[in-house]
Amino acid sequence: MSEMSLGLSAVALPGAKPEAKRYFFDVSMSKLIVMSLFTLGLYEIYWFYKNWQLAKQRGQAVSPALRALFSIFFVIPLLREIREIARSVQTGTTMSPGSVGGLFIVLAFAWRLPKPFWLIGYASVIPLAIAQGEVAKIHRALGLDPTVNNRYSWKNIVGIVIGGLIHTLAIIGFFLPDAPA
Repeated sequence: MSEMSLGLSAVALPGAKPEAKRYFFDVSMSKLIVMSLFTLGLYEIYWFYKNWQLAKQRGQAVSPALRALFSIFFVIPLLREIREIARSVQTGTTMSPGSVGGLFIVLAFAWRLPKPFWLIGYASVIPLAIAQGEVAKIHRALGLDPTVNNRYSWKNIVGIVIGGLIHTLAIIGFFLPDAPA
């Protein structure tokens, strides 16, 4: 399938070289994981939003905010698109959108598990890291630097500090006895 038959065209990102076109949101693996863990998963919503925003810029009729907020319903279509573009640029992808997306959905609901098993929910970043690895391969195949977004902005640092405080309180609360019913 050609890029045109997929309805895909690359999008220039702000701050990128004029000739540099990116299909998906670039973020380093370490930043994705750190931000996801310290923002209690809020960065995952941002990750989805940025990817759907680029899809909209490519001409797809999507609402990035709604697709990000309801990511459990739209994770598989996004992963399918990543896989199709990876195949079109011949990265040798082996990612299964159904398996990776299904894992994300299961882990997204892990917060409903009893204590301490709800902690498994933190692993919801793993499927996104798999997808981000494919994005890095795509951009590398196109001659682009996939680590263009590896620095922490002041907003990232604020998120890490606030999330760190919440994590500290959660750990303290984890060791406190449950209140009588």
